[in-house]
Parts: sequence; C-alpha cells; structure tokens
Amino acid sequence: MIASANLIQNSYSKASVLTAIAQAIGKLNQPEKAAILLDKAIASANLIQDSNFKANVLSAIAQAIGKLNQPEKAAVLLDKAIASANLIQDSSNKHRALRAIAEAAANLKNWGQALQLAQQCPSDDCKVESLAKVLTVHAEQQHPELKEEEEMSNEEAEE
Repeated sequence: MIASANLIQNSYSKASVLTAIAQAIGKLNQPEKAAILLDKAIASANLIQDSNFKANVLSAIAQAIGKLNQPEKAAVLLDKAIASANLIQDSSNKHRALRAIAEAAANLKNWGQALQLAQQCPSDDCKVESLAKVLTVHAEQQHPELKEEEEMSNEEAEE
C-alpha cells in the first residue's frame, strides 16, 4: 500500500494517498503492524518536496502515532517525524507539522518532548498555539468530560 504511494509522482496526489493511509493506520488495533506502517509512511513523506503537502502528511502521521499504545515505539516514530518536519523549508508549514507532532507527544503523555517541540517555535504565536494544544490534551486526559462531542464520537466509533 505504501509502496504503491511511492510510485505516485504528483506531490498532491502522493500526499493525499499517504494522508488517507495514515488515517487508516490510526484506526488499526494492531500496534506492532501500525508502528511498522507508520515508519514506512514517514519515509515516504520524506520524498514529498512540497512543504505544504509534506506538512499535511506529517500531521496525519503524528495523529496516528498519538494513538499507538506503545510509548517506546511511538517515541522513536515521533523522533523520525520531528527530523522529517525539520527538513521542511517553509517555516509556517514546518511549524504546523511540529505542532501536530507536539500534540501527538502530549497524547502519549510524553510531556517533555511536547514542551520541547513548543519551544522550537520561532514566534510567540506559534509557541502559544503549540502550548495550547499540549495543555488542552492534558486537561482532557485529566477531565475526559472536557472533550468535544465530535472527538468523543470519533473515539467511540474507533473502539
């Protein structure tokens, strides 16, 4: 499936396919298989030259990583996603990807990594947005009743 996506030359099409694959991987209840596929998805994302499309794919991958129930494997994948995001030249797209990765780290209760990513933001607005995402995740973990209706419906549907 990912090998087929690698054959696509058009960046937009490749990004669309990889985003859909990442979303599907996020719904797998097989963490071992999901981790392997996410690793391959990150490698494929590295082949996308367009900053916007690459950030979209990395954001979808980060969401899927945030759903893994294996902190050690997730931490390795987050590091790879961070390295990939740091290669994005356009700063707004780079920071959009890093914010999504910070949110995934927070979902995995990897607070140090989440806060470190927020600190990488060059602007105050970026830092505030990243920290807000991380703090929202923390508040929702402490008080599940704070989760928005749509999020709860999506999580119930996945179970």
